[in-house]
Amino acid sequence: MSEIKIACPECRQSFVVSEELLGEPVECGSCQHYFNISRDNQVKMGRDYFPGEKAKNLEVFQRKAPESLESAPVNFQAADYAQFSDPNAVMPMSPMRLLCIFGGLIGMGLVIFLFVAGSGDGGILTDVPNQKRWFLVGFAALIGSLLVLYGFVKYRILGVILTLCFVGGLVAMPIIYPERLTPVASQYNPEEVDLEMHVDLTSEDELRFKSEIGYATVETQIEEAEHPERVIAFVLKRSKPVHLETIKKYLAQSLITAEIPRVYEGRKLQNEPATLIIYNNARISIDDAADFAKKFSEDIRVREELQLIEIEVNVDALTTADAREITDESHPDYHSKNLEELRSIDPTRQLAAIQRLGNTKDIKLRSDIVRQLLVLLTHQSGEHRAEIVDTLRTWAIPDDGADEIITEQARERIQVGLKVPESYLHYLVEQNVEGIGDILVYAWAEDVIVYEELMLEAGERAEQGLLTVWPELDNYQLESAATILAKVGTAASIPALSAAYEKSGGELKKTLKATIDEIQSRR
Repeated sequence: MSEIKIACPECRQSFVVSEELLGEPVECGSCQHYFNISRDNQVKMGRDYFPGEKAKNLEVFQRKAPESLESAPVNFQAADYAQFSDPNAVMPMSPMRLLCIFGGLIGMGLVIFLFVAGSGDGGILTDVPNQKRWFLVGFAALIGSLLVLYGFVKYRILGVILTLCFVGGLVAMPIIYPERLTPVASQYNPEEVDLEMHVDLTSEDELRFKSEIGYATVETQIEEAEHPERVIAFVLKRSKPVHLETIKKYLAQSLITAEIPRVYEGRKLQNEPATLIIYNNARISIDDAADFAKKFSEDIRVREELQLIEIEVNVDALTTADAREITDESHPDYHSKNLEELRSIDPTRQLAAIQRLGNTKDIKLRSDIVRQLLVLLTHQSGEHRAEIVDTLRTWAIPDDGADEIITEQARERIQVGLKVPESYLHYLVEQNVEGIGDILVYAWAEDVIVYEELMLEAGERAEQGLLTVWPELDNYQLESAATILAKVGTAASIPALSAAYEKSGGELKKTLKATIDEIQSRR
């Protein structure tokens, strides 16, 4: 069966069909035109040529150039095209670059403002030495200029100009506002001392001491303080800069003051470097302050007439023990070293030791560790109390006083409307402390779902607390209370349950009835 190729007379789309369809009507698949297939619709097929044959009239398609065309000289001109293009030069600034520009300029501007506003009497830069001023300026200039130059990648000249202006202003600040110390006594010279101005001094050693530490600074603070008797100064010998912040925080807690102390480094005492720290609002006596300072002191001397405590710092007391000694329970010194960490003045080291001991399985030095935990628990700073109580759940000793302390602190929090930590609640329940129903109900009332299991564990103590507040409970709380009493309630609960049963309805009434029946079944 032969085939022919036809074309639609309408759209000229070609198709291949069987020759038997000649004279038959068909529909064009392209344009849906109906027509009868005839030889007129047949597409003429060209003759195939074999290699070596040459079709007639195809010479015009040869690649030979016409002879009439003559070549003419062509002048070429080299064009200079940029090989590389920086997108930053044509694109708008990104938000990140704008942020860098403003951040750098504002940062440098703030440092300049700090010098201008903080270099006066009592300003924030008072007593800041020149070395630290230049360090501040250099750091601000470096970071600020890098940010500005990075942001001004499109307008580099403008960025360089602004950077030079601000950096120049920064560099000028320590020159315009140099180190300004609070007035201190001049270096001691017996021939220059005006004895009439130092009538309270009785010896040359005392004069030299006051001169070396710059005691005039303390005198100024005493004169200007609202409560002069509350000013206490500390002179620290052999203290390291890394420990200074820890000492300041510990002293502030011990003195019961939230103020920021005045710190004067670079002083000397007996030709040794010393640091002077002044607190203006201490709430304890100078003798009590000295007792607290003994925790980090090798030697301590109280100069009550000067309202000053001289301390030789015990660096070992401020240095963390070897990591293996305080973390490896198998180490023979594990318990003693962690006890030392508990006695540290550094709250961070104390917390780490508390948490380690809370996970300890081998109990040794129990009485000493519990005693120190209770000291920390009753400290006025109130730090880490929840963690301490959590550790006491493992370490507590009967009649060690922890029950009373924890119960009292829980009730103090209730009086001021604060949440009682979960570690307190678990301790009181696990240690079978009596008379804690009010504490348990206070926590349970805040979240009946969370503390329902703890109430069940407390047993009759929970029942006593619930009966105390029974008239104040809403329906939601009554539902939970009935569930608890169904498991731990006694005959003492039936009158309250019956009264609530008479007043309630719906599902609550059913729950109360089921609870009453459950309690009666246990009698």
